[in-house]
Amino acid sequence: MKNHPLLFVPVAAAVILTVSHPALANPVEEVQVSNNVFQDLVRGTADQRIPPEILRNAQGIAILTNVTRGGFFLFGGRRGDGTLLVRNQTGGWSNPVFINITGGNFGPQFGVSSTDIILVFMNRESIDRLLREPLDLGGSISVAAGPVGGNVVSPVADPSPNIYAYSRSEGLFAGVTLSGSKVSYDARDTARFYGRSVTPQEVFTGQVPTPPGAVALRSTLDQYGAAALR
Repeated sequence: MKNHPLLFVPVAAAVILTVSHPALANPVEEVQVSNNVFQDLVRGTADQRIPPEILRNAQGIAILTNVTRGGFFLFGGRRGDGTLLVRNQTGGWSNPVFINITGGNFGPQFGVSSTDIILVFMNRESIDRLLREPLDLGGSISVAAGPVGGNVVSPVADPSPNIYAYSRSEGLFAGVTLSGSKVSYDARDTARFYGRSVTPQEVFTGQVPTPPGAVALRSTLDQYGAAALR
């Protein structure tokens, strides 16, 4: 009887991902962690920030916390949860809805790593599509590693992508490539946060009162967004 050790690789990888990913935070905790991540960005040095030019034109910001990637031999995968806020008609930021990110990739990877990810949406089309169906990054929706500090690429030389992606690892922010990952709207956590079933449209247009847990996050984004608009 012949042995087929490679047949067990996906199973082993799945086990590693299961045991290494911590218990997901409840929605209130997720908003608090999202606020902490973005506050760290605000307090960072000029060369570790999202350029004001990017934020000035941003239509949405997603903050995905504790995104874990595990690998074993030739298989790897990601899993994380977070919040999405959009720019409202006054130029400020809406209440949050909840999203998650998943993805797999192939290549020689070992171990497990955890990071925070920020997605800056440059148009409403990509946001609207995310709210309708899972969004495949790098497919019909382009995603690029975001510039930091003064490293802004001219839109003439390099057409602007739909989404800029950033990661924070060990306190440092940098652009990151997420092609092959999938971002999805999480209706269940959104309902848990607001205490009832709500639509993203209701949340984004202010038809739903701001929960106490969302005040700090909105304030942080408004503060940093206002600085970018000046």
